[in-house]
Amino acid sequence: MKNRVIAILGVVTLVLAIAFVAQPEGFVPLFDADLNRLTMNRSEAHCAAVGFVATNGPAAAANCRADDNRTTNTDLEAVVPEFCIELTTVLALTYADCLSIMYDMQYWPTYDGDITNSWTRSAPYPLSVLTTPGAGQDGGRTGDRPDIQRP
Repeated sequence: MKNRVIAILGVVTLVLAIAFVAQPEGFVPLFDADLNRLTMNRSEAHCAAVGFVATNGPAAAANCRADDNRTTNTDLEAVVPEFCIELTTVLALTYADCLSIMYDMQYWPTYDGDITNSWTRSAPYPLSVLTTPGAGQDGGRTGDRPDIQRP
């Protein structure tokens, strides 16, 4: 009797473990260092820009997301351009200037219609994981060093 109970518990445990492992992973949004949720697709970026220029930012962004029919597939490379497209229709700002400001200062639109540049090691700038250091960047902690000329 005791062996039968142990065998049944073992089978139940095995079935539950397989069911747990087979579940699809959940959606995990990106956050900045201040725990502000970041935009991750074109729809959220468009609505973040709408909220950014509105006086009631978070409410305007939420209303926009409810009414928007753009794609909600994650596309980090399209977030900043989409944000700038919407901003240039409302503000006296050129598209190139907007992109330059956003990329050079490492700003990123938030889900609630604001922008942030609060990054840490545990919450890095979203595009930094997609790019690698280019020529002239050694990737060191102390920055670029001049080339050492050895005889």
